[in-house]
Amino acid sequence: MAASRAAFCAAALASAVLIPAAPAVAKSERYSVTYARGLVQMSFQGNGTSGLVKHTIRSAKRRGAVLYDPSNGKGSGSFPVDARTVAESDSCTDNVKVRRERIDLLPRSNRREQIVFAPAPDRAHDVLATKCAAPGLSDLDAAQIPEVVVPRAPFTNDTLRLTMRFSAHFQAGAYSGRVQMRLRLVMRRSTRDASGR
Repeated sequence: MAASRAAFCAAALASAVLIPAAPAVAKSERYSVTYARGLVQMSFQGNGTSGLVKHTIRSAKRRGAVLYDPSNGKGSGSFPVDARTVAESDSCTDNVKVRRERIDLLPRSNRREQIVFAPAPDRAHDVLATKCAAPGLSDLDAAQIPEVVVPRAPFTNDTLRLTMRFSAHFQAGAYSGRVQMRLRLVMRRSTRDASGR
């Protein structure tokens, strides 16, 4: 009886060793955007016209969420804003109210820096889109889309303050010009858990 009990215990121990440990669940961090102010503008010429499209963000409302995974440096989200896009060209003017912004976060290869796209390019909700014939963010190549590179270390803080500036020449089909961004964001961590909720 003792021998059989010992054999059973040995088999159980061997089985326990062979069972792999459950993988650790990555923790997502949820931020809310509590302050947003700045602009994204595009001066352009082409197709027989020229003009300026300016997207101005006046404030952010305390809703929406940006989920960020510190284990891989990826994140995204959206938040409601008080913003307007005004287009003025040789042949057209338009004024569009924008109620929501997107933000995307991507890691750099060195893992010490973070790429921030804000507003993120979204073909379905391009913040520079108006009824006027003009290029938008969704028409730009990757290197021309407004972005900033920031250290990843501050993303461990409960409050994250970002000051972003970007300027680049662009060529999009028949259009060319310059796209610029000046934007300040304040994000506050609201929760941190395994599910991202």
